[in-house]
Amino acid sequence: DGFYPTATFSKKLTTDLLKNELGFKGAVVTDALIMGGMATGDLIAETVQAFKAGADLLLWPPVEAAEKIEELILNGEIPMSRLDDALERIGRMEKFREESLKSHSFDEPDSKFVDKAMFDMAEHGICELRNEIGLLPLNADKCKNVLIVDAFETDGEISEGSKLLVKEFESRGIKAEAKRDIYDVPSRVCWQVDIDKIQEQYDIVLFNLNASFVAEWSIPHMLIWASHLFDKSKKIIVNYRSPYFATDYFPEDPTFIEMNCWPSKETAKMLVERLFGDKEFTGSCALTGYKYNKK
Repeated sequence: DGFYPTATFSKKLTTDLLKNELGFKGAVVTDALIMGGMATGDLIAETVQAFKAGADLLLWPPVEAAEKIEELILNGEIPMSRLDDALERIGRMEKFREESLKSHSFDEPDSKFVDKAMFDMAEHGICELRNEIGLLPLNADKCKNVLIVDAFETDGEISEGSKLLVKEFESRGIKAEAKRDIYDVPSRVCWQVDIDKIQEQYDIVLFNLNASFVAEWSIPHMLIWASHLFDKSKKIIVNYRSPYFATDYFPEDPTFIEMNCWPSKETAKMLVERLFGDKEFTGSCALTGYKYNKK
């Protein structure tokens, strides 16, 4: 419902869904409990909550958390069965590892299952975070020329993700091109008059964003800053990375799409289908409590 805590801290997701409903028998391992997206409060309390929620192996916890977990087990606040479950799963994982190393036999991944799962997650994950001025769905009769601003972390060439979007628009008879050099990025000088000369040539300007959430000088981040000079009535932000871009970098952009998946031929097609209203956006916002255009 958009208000669950992070999965690491959620008993509903880790124990009730993953372990009980889906029958996962392996060990649940957290990501680093000290990283910025996780360590937002009391590190000891958060580590204890991760263990209570069902995490079996805790990555980079504060040492003091072990003492707190022991205290809560001894006083009954955390049932002994939670510790037994963790030890059993860790033991099963270690046994599997040892046997696999001895026999040199490893399970081959079910590539068809993985591909289908990835496709389904992408199909249902694309989120119309904002459509505040009703720019979407696009009108094919009025959308004849599209600029895709390639804000990907690449070696300077146009990314494959933006090239795929160009092909999808062109498949509909719409002229499209991808650019990175919308202004003299190395100089860091960007004039409104120059941006206006560019945007007057296009009906839609789509910023295709796939960059790390860091404050640094790079082409993608310079393009992000330049995006704020573009007319909001024809601008669409499409984001493949951190959901925090929506609130920290683009808080006032009225048309914002969260992809919640990786750029590919399939996801490019899915995106364009939704931009033109052929299919609905069914994804949810990854930010807990964020108010967005939920249908």
